[in-house]
Amino acid sequence: MNKKGFTLVELIGVIVILAVLSILAVTTYTNIVNRTNQAQVKEKILNIEKAAMEYGQSNKSSLTTNCSITVKHKDNTSTTNNYSNCNTGTTVNYLIQNNWLESEEKDSSGNITLINNVTKENMKDKKVFIYRNNNRVYAIYCEEVNSSECIKNEG
Repeated sequence: MNKKGFTLVELIGVIVILAVLSILAVTTYTNIVNRTNQAQVKEKILNIEKAAMEYGQSNKSSLTTNCSITVKHKDNTSTTNNYSNCNTGTTVNYLIQNNWLESEEKDSSGNITLINNVTKENMKDKKVFIYRNNNRVYAIYCEEVNSSECIKNEG
């Protein structure tokens, strides 16, 4: 008997193998995109903090408010430090509008802004606490603000 072609079992086997490879490829691609987005957000936050430090260095007289900064660690503990030379009113939008921070991103109205690549939220209204300690200026991007307390998640 002369056999030509593939059996049904062989075809189903090839389809199963292709399906498994497709699932692995999509999962790997999704993980790469997520890691890239997280890295971009970290880079944006570092740029925000750097711009805020430069602003604070040039405007040390504005660092007059009391504030506390709480860092939430990955192990569910937190550390709080209190400072007496703070500026708690600075937003990302203020830094952008006053040319301390550059961005090429625009919101739906065409205004310059920053978008969180992970959550897709607009970052422009987020607060940046700028403080002076031992005559050095520091800045922290705040995920949450409670009164004069900045809450930042570690990592």
